[in-house]
Amino acid sequence: MRGAVASPGVNTSDLGLQRTVRVEVGVGDTVVVYTTRSGHSGALAEQFAAMIDAPAYEVKDVAGHAGLVGFLRAGFQASRRLSAPMGDPGIDLTDVGTVVLVQPIWASNLSPVLRTWLDAHRAELSGARLAMLASQSGSPPERFRSNVEAELGGLVAFAAIPERLAMQERIDRLEALAGCLQPARA
Repeated sequence: MRGAVASPGVNTSDLGLQRTVRVEVGVGDTVVVYTTRSGHSGALAEQFAAMIDAPAYEVKDVAGHAGLVGFLRAGFQASRRLSAPMGDPGIDLTDVGTVVLVQPIWASNLSPVLRTWLDAHRAELSGARLAMLASQSGSPPERFRSNVEAELGGLVAFAAIPERLAMQERIDRLEALAGCLQPARA
């Protein structure tokens, strides 16, 4: 994987992968871009990227949303659709055809850090297909998807993975998401 960046503490060999699903996206390439607060979204992003043989890039939260206060601040910022300072991973988006965004569901909106990254790269992403993979700990995914699509436009694929989902069911859902990224056959 070119330019893959693993999140701290994530060992992709321990993610329970059973097989690799190669996604052919037609024009360009696929990248996975994620932000994580507790590590769950990072592990999910790395697992999915490994399944589809794509690089994963972490958009770092430089404001620090760790702990209870950080959690509450992140939820407030997300609910108000605010941006937050981020560490840009410096991805060359020139030949990217599909971007899979991965984040936790916060107040049914984009995370503040991912919003900042998307705003900074909106022109570069104008021709790319966007998909969303969300880690879920309680918020309903339907409202989140609706809000994200209202803000970004239609998504080519969407999946929400509960944090406490059994590994085989998680793999099944990730494989279904990968299948949605396949180009349409003429």
